[in-house]
Amino acid sequence: MWALLIGIDQYARHPFVGGCSKDVAAMRHYLQTTLNVPPSNILSLENAQATRANILLAMKSHLVDN
Repeated sequence: MWALLIGIDQYARHPFVGGCSKDVAAMRHYLQTTLNVPPSNILSLENAQATRANILLAMKSHLVDN
């Protein structure tokens, strides 16, 4: 199993949303502890990392190519 987790708490045009990074951490924990997904199979993009370009690249390189 492979996972791409995206959490954006800070948007350029909106105030702080909050909670999304915590959701990513909680989902990562669930995947690793309950489903035994190796950490190397989980990729997280948060806040400034979660650009359109990075998301599309991660979908291809982490999900499709694996």
